[in-house]
Amino acid sequence: MAMLSITSCEKDDTPLETIQEQPQFKIEKLTGSQLTNNHSLNKALSGAKESLGINTFQKSVYDSINGFYIEDTDVNYLSSGTYESYTFKITDPSDTTHLKNMVFSKQMDSTYQAFIVAYDLNYITLDDIRQGSIPVDATPYVRYTPVTSSFQHKNGVVMIGEGDCVSFAEVSPARNCTVGDHAPGEACDLDEGDWRRAQEATLVFYMEPCGGGDLLPSNGDVNPGGDFPNDPGPPTGGQTNPGGSGQLPLINNNTNEPDEPCNDQLTLSNGDCAGVITSPVIDLKPAPTSVADETQEFFDRLEQTDEELWRFINDSDQDDLRNDTDNFLVDENHSDEAKNFAEEAIKAKEEDEDNEVDFENKSIYDVSVPDCLKDIIDKFKPTNNFYMDMNGVAPSLQQQLNIATQTLSLFDNTGNYGITFAVSNIPVNAQTNPTIINSNGTDVLKIKIEFSAEYISRATDLALARSVVHELVHAYLYYINQTNPNSVLGQKLDEIIDDLTSISTQHQIMSDQFAGAIATAIEAWDNSNHQHEEYDYLSWSGDMTASTDFLLLNQNFIENVFERAYAEEGVLSLNPTIQNILPIGDRNCN
Repeated sequence: MAMLSITSCEKDDTPLETIQEQPQFKIEKLTGSQLTNNHSLNKALSGAKESLGINTFQKSVYDSINGFYIEDTDVNYLSSGTYESYTFKITDPSDTTHLKNMVFSKQMDSTYQAFIVAYDLNYITLDDIRQGSIPVDATPYVRYTPVTSSFQHKNGVVMIGEGDCVSFAEVSPARNCTVGDHAPGEACDLDEGDWRRAQEATLVFYMEPCGGGDLLPSNGDVNPGGDFPNDPGPPTGGQTNPGGSGQLPLINNNTNEPDEPCNDQLTLSNGDCAGVITSPVIDLKPAPTSVADETQEFFDRLEQTDEELWRFINDSDQDDLRNDTDNFLVDENHSDEAKNFAEEAIKAKEEDEDNEVDFENKSIYDVSVPDCLKDIIDKFKPTNNFYMDMNGVAPSLQQQLNIATQTLSLFDNTGNYGITFAVSNIPVNAQTNPTIINSNGTDVLKIKIEFSAEYISRATDLALARSVVHELVHAYLYYINQTNPNSVLGQKLDEIIDDLTSISTQHQIMSDQFAGAIATAIEAWDNSNHQHEEYDYLSWSGDMTASTDFLLLNQNFIENVFERAYAEEGVLSLNPTIQNILPIGDRNCN
């Protein structure tokens, strides 16, 4: 919560600058329904509406001439001594560079004068106002416009009177820290830029005459004046008020003697002339949602390695992601492996909010992945009860690849494993890229599976499903080799490495051990809509067709493999010798 103080006491030739007793302010948040009995205020509101061309009173009052709304769902009431003001929020869809409020300032005759106060958000941001990071000299950044019978906001904008100065102070923070035992008004021991610091500090933007100038000219007309300076520049000297004092530490330039009246102004609790004081109404960003202590500790530790990521996840805008991450980490008992995936998930959302994270199946969809490809991949996930018959795998490997424990789909919550899907302009149909990082002494495997955008545009769903299974087998082999090299499958990899010459280890073992399982997986995905032989043909792809196992197959079978591949991949035109072959899958992505 902040306050703007506008005063118009005249200065003596020899101004006194003494620090005296500070005024005390009472600030309350009200709603429009609580103001119905204040007849003077309602009369002033009606008068302001009349000046603004508003003929009806409603919860959100629209000014048809000036194009903004006066909101009464959240009203700040301020009082000190004999003075009081009511501040309403203004919503102006046409102006996103200023925070605007309608202020009704009490006068000596108990009527209220209306003002529009605007804060230049190019130089004083909402976060600045929330946290107290305000330039000491705020003169170039705040303006006010009195609402009179001749008022039209957009054509008669009024600056602060010439010679008037705006400074600020922080008083009685409503909540100066969001962590620890900090009572309201107590100074916060966190750094000024810390997100947990003052979420709602009470500030004063204090205007005092530097060389004369009245708030309203004697004839009641609108003061002439320009707009904000074209470029007032950033706050000079980096000076900001540290806040948290609980008082109003202002230099009193008021030259009125104690027995001298404050002209036509009300007085504050310490006898100072009131002028115009407002507690600005802003959309306060709440503190981020609470999570488990161990989860919050994980979030806070991110500051040590990635400060931007730390700020991102500790922002209330990311409450949904915070909750999802918290639920995931709690389910995973906050294991180091789960934290590694959680960090990757947070990075993905920071990079692009449209990236999708599937915590349950431990996968990430880059924003580049179209829905049609997501649908194909999702059907393989165990949360969709996908089952893969392992009869096509050699008996010695079946236990290692049992669908209930370690599946070809790789979407179970394996400890130190994470997988991301993306689409890019790569020269092959699809590829799997492993990355091993060391986290707290533990090697963590990250897999990124990329699909060619051009391939997706021409391939059928069967071709894409085959590519998904093919790349998942690659990912699984990377996983086994990294996490369980002494398993039967890991030993099999070691045996094949000795025999390899020109083709990759993985394609060799895929040809030797996985072709049948790949065919069965594709058929299960397709609900056996075609003859089993068609899925056998589809199971061979990539460099598997250069393996010894493939070249030993029946020549007619080999021809059928290539014909089916050409048809489903949408490249029949590349081989005009293939006749009477049509795709059996659907082109859902093109």
